[in-house]
Amino acid sequence: MELIIALGIFICAVVACLLTSHSVVFALMVGFVVFAIVGIRMGNKPGEVMKMAAGGAKDAMIVVEIVIMIGFMTGLWRASGTITFFVYYGISVMTPSLFILIAFIMCLILAYVMGNSFGTVGTMGLMLMAIAHGGNVDPIVTAGAIVSAAYFGDRTSPMSSTAILVANITHVDLMELVPKLMKTNIIPLLLCFGLYTFLSFKNPIQVVDDSIMNALATDFSLSPLTLIPVIFAIALPILRFDIRWAFICGIISSAIIAIAIQGASFMDVITWSIMGYTPDSPSLQEVISGGGFIDMWIVAVMVTIACSISGIFKGTNMLNTIQAHVGTMMSRLGRFVTTLIMSTLVAAIFCSQTIAVMLSKDLLQKPFNDNGGEDMELAVDLSNAGVLTSAVVPWNVAIAVPLAMLGVGPSAIAWAFYLYLVPIIYIFTKRFLYKK
Repeated sequence: MELIIALGIFICAVVACLLTSHSVVFALMVGFVVFAIVGIRMGNKPGEVMKMAAGGAKDAMIVVEIVIMIGFMTGLWRASGTITFFVYYGISVMTPSLFILIAFIMCLILAYVMGNSFGTVGTMGLMLMAIAHGGNVDPIVTAGAIVSAAYFGDRTSPMSSTAILVANITHVDLMELVPKLMKTNIIPLLLCFGLYTFLSFKNPIQVVDDSIMNALATDFSLSPLTLIPVIFAIALPILRFDIRWAFICGIISSAIIAIAIQGASFMDVITWSIMGYTPDSPSLQEVISGGGFIDMWIVAVMVTIACSISGIFKGTNMLNTIQAHVGTMMSRLGRFVTTLIMSTLVAAIFCSQTIAVMLSKDLLQKPFNDNGGEDMELAVDLSNAGVLTSAVVPWNVAIAVPLAMLGVGPSAIAWAFYLYLVPIIYIFTKRFLYKK
């Protein structure tokens, strides 16, 4: 009963944060306090509960380091012209009759390189939406294609903080997880290509506004050297370097490019890495601004507190009763279907992708192992379920923020085919695509 009351208080705190436009960090703080109290009420000493929480927070440190580096990197990739290079030349080769398909492919590539759904939507996505509006292309369909591609990177890229979080909390090797996720991408992506090709013919672009393209060419030097950070981002993980080296090399190389090629000062680079990049041209401020440590510190705090709560759950066996019911469901429905149901429910209740992934893992780990599952299988199932279904729940932050950036409503989710094709297809193909 005390656990149910604590969960109720936590849910109310999440709802209050959403209604008052405050960060979910405050709800996590409330959750930490109430779950710690329940842990003490279960007979554990306060010091023991804090030690459990500290152990959970320690597990989060690798993810927190990477989240902070993602902030530095995304700010400097904007300043160095790396993202601008992608956008400028991607749009330059765009075929009017295939606008939606090419928009999907461009965002797909950028999302994989950046590993950041919000960053993809907030740069390439905004520019494509501006072109769609000016060219009389359906903005709802365009937004759906952009979100689809953005979450491909969020789920699959080795540079993604979400993928790194999943690998870390399930204790699997990230570079062993990514190929398994790629394998489950094949059918959904082929279907997405077909669907967006059909929609492109139904929504050809009529007019192209060159003002943004001219501003990009004027404000940035579009040298191929701006792609050096991308080479590091792709090559180092493939060569099995620690993923942190990919970020470190990406940050250093983009800082050097910003100074040597774009003409920035050393202090500019420091400021942009912390506070985010803002271009001089007013016409580009809406589509290129962003990134920096300040853009990611809340995510770092959320991960730390969520892992602390996870440590309390694990140390006190607080979730045993719920896990028993989950185990019964799993024996009837199977491991992935149960993961899909539970993670979607958690995503709907707690309105955060990070919480959905963390809490779903805590609820599912023991039943999963008892049912014959392994850690890698759980990592793949969480990636195919909670990571994506968070973006299907209209009020979840994972989708509410991108849709607000793009200036469209929840109806765009229906056109974000990737979000639900992956879990639906995996229900029927898991026995073939996942092998221990």
